[in-house]
Amino acid sequence: MKSIKSLSTMHAAAAILILLAAHINNVQVADGAPNCDVQALMPCKTALFSPGTKADSKCCIALTQQLVDSCYCKYNNNPIIKPYINRANEILVDCKRSVPKTC
Repeated sequence: MKSIKSLSTMHAAAAILILLAAHINNVQVADGAPNCDVQALMPCKTALFSPGTKADSKCCIALTQQLVDSCYCKYNNNPIIKPYINRANEILVDCKRSVPKTC
């Protein structure tokens, strides 16, 4: 059974992802990039917010689809999401994917 502290951390992480998704959806309307959807990264919430946790195949697929060059640059330039880019890069390496270098 998970501790209350662990559950609180997971709930906080999920809330952050939801807030990020809402922010990105607002940005999508402005910049016309409907394929960049941070909500699609929900399979990665455990790997993103629990250091040392390996990503599963669903997360690897989601990151591969979302962190293509154009989305990666949009996320990397977004001050709300940028703090999570380094961890996303680590997960990409764990998933045996290359980190985009075109920003």
